[in-house]
Amino acid sequence: MKKFLIATLLMLPICSVAQRIAYYDALYLKKLADINGGKFPIIDESRTVLKYYFGALHDEPLRLAIDSNIFLKPYFKRSGVSAGDKNLGSIPNLIGGSLGSVDITAIANGLATIMIKRAKQELTVAFFDRFVKYSEKNPEFNTLFPVTTKNLTQLITYKYPQMLPTLRDGFYEDLKQISLHIDDMIDLPKYRILLNDLPQIRMAIHTLRIANDLETGASNAADVIKQLASFRELDAVLPANSPLFNIKGAIKTAALFSESIRSDDNVWIGGDEFKKLLSNDTLFSIYLGLTRQLAKTQDISFVDKGGVITQLYKLIDSSSFFMNQQMLQELSSLGGKVNHSVADINLKKNNGHLSNEDYYNYINVSLDVIDYFFRITKPYRSDVLPDTYLQLARDGNSLYRDIYTTHYTQGANDVLNILSGIAALTGEAKSYKNAKDSINKFVEKVKPYALFMGNMVDAKGEEEVSAVLENVILPVGSSSIKKFTKNNLSVQSYLGAYMSSSNSGNAIKGTWSDKFGVTATIGISYTPGCLSWGNRGAVSIYGVILDISAIVDYKLKTDSVPTASGGNAPVIKKNYQVQLGQIFSPGVYLTYGFFAKLPLSIGFGGQYGPGLSKIKTDESVAVMTNPSWRWNLFLAVDLPFFTLLNTSKNK
Repeated sequence: MKKFLIATLLMLPICSVAQRIAYYDALYLKKLADINGGKFPIIDESRTVLKYYFGALHDEPLRLAIDSNIFLKPYFKRSGVSAGDKNLGSIPNLIGGSLGSVDITAIANGLATIMIKRAKQELTVAFFDRFVKYSEKNPEFNTLFPVTTKNLTQLITYKYPQMLPTLRDGFYEDLKQISLHIDDMIDLPKYRILLNDLPQIRMAIHTLRIANDLETGASNAADVIKQLASFRELDAVLPANSPLFNIKGAIKTAALFSESIRSDDNVWIGGDEFKKLLSNDTLFSIYLGLTRQLAKTQDISFVDKGGVITQLYKLIDSSSFFMNQQMLQELSSLGGKVNHSVADINLKKNNGHLSNEDYYNYINVSLDVIDYFFRITKPYRSDVLPDTYLQLARDGNSLYRDIYTTHYTQGANDVLNILSGIAALTGEAKSYKNAKDSINKFVEKVKPYALFMGNMVDAKGEEEVSAVLENVILPVGSSSIKKFTKNNLSVQSYLGAYMSSSNSGNAIKGTWSDKFGVTATIGISYTPGCLSWGNRGAVSIYGVILDISAIVDYKLKTDSVPTASGGNAPVIKKNYQVQLGQIFSPGVYLTYGFFAKLPLSIGFGGQYGPGLSKIKTDESVAVMTNPSWRWNLFLAVDLPFFTLLNTSKNK
């Protein structure tokens, strides 16, 4: 029926080229559009009309010209190369006209998919190989993540998919207990000098165990603050230049105010008692006077940057009545939450309905109030706060909070911040420089692995796990047969990036004509024994046969799109067609496969073609150009498809 309608259209009066009338041509294209879904295509019948208005252009330049016409574009149907221009972009004379026109779209798409998948697998295996080596060489990692280290020693990297569930379980166990392992790391021989010589480091380690006491039920928030204030490091008389001087002042102040509102029946006095205290000026004045006197008796003091020591009781004397009431008002709110949480836990424990969420809430509000007590000196004297130590305490609280709320990636980041904070507490003393530098170097090197572990535990479902793996893959480790061979001949592919030294002069930009872009080629590679250097790499001669760069580039951009739920959905629309002649691209390269087990190669050489320049991502239309020579340098993942000949070296 469609052919009949087209034939009917051809019978319509069509003026000679010299006397064309836009009205009748528009009427013709309109009717042609009506029988093609509302859009007119470039076919033999329409090309005659369009030639008068746009000149004698090949299909793709004609498409671009129509696209630039805002009136015609909405009614123009883009499609693959039509029959009237079927040789554009192919090399029929080199491979035979009939063979060159064979439709191999499915095969080309399959090869592109395989190359992309293989490249990701190679790089993922490489990442795990590097992960294993890192865990073996760094005792700090072994100490912080003992279960993971044990699992990695049993990992055969190329079988990582089978062991992924075990690895994730190990990540989870280690991150859940990470706070208990930080002090073990600082107790390693290379860092023990810090524990022995620096009381501020010992205090920091003590502080990191706050939430563990809350978790086990051994202490409530008020007990934790009191215990911190009673550490022997704080009982000694400290010189004003001691790093612990202001830390002692801050913690003693926290304990002073915490103990001043303790309750016989609860953690702190309840809301009604707070209300009575805050609403009666006489009562509050007496309370403040007694607390101030204890501050004087305990000689709680601070030192400013100029070395001037100020006692806490003098700071209280000089503060306003209203400011002290406001501070107690905030304590009332936080303390009330802790009291309520404790009562709720006791009730549910007795009824047998206690959940992890209840513990999370209790620890969370307890950490909030402890954090507030650490900062309670701020209204009196903000410039004497021991910022480094208090930040370390807050990072410790944040670590527990993130672990209990199952935000493991953030928890891993907290651990790194804590280790950096411990290093900062060493100051500028040269005697501790090696230990300080070692901690900072470890933090820098372990970060990608620690965050990877957190991301893997946080991942929900196979899709998120795959996304995590794709985010961390690093080029270390496979495709090494040719580097340890006497002679190797294989069907080879490379997937990566190129930089071209040629100037195509083509107005149509694409993966072939751009100066930089994606390269994805398939051919034959030969590595002679004299150029196979083992761990130092290998030099090969690579003869290119096919180039599917445009298809790979398209699939990398459009195989999936983000969805509203945060996941990815596959792209269904793929209307393009590819002929063998349009991806045939003969060429020769000299390649160097990187040292050790790096699955990377760098190559330089030249190719002729291919005609397939790119695939438009918005319309899935294949863009063809006439083949041309290109000289380029590439850096790509080395992906052998299969070996044709391999002779091993004698060991």
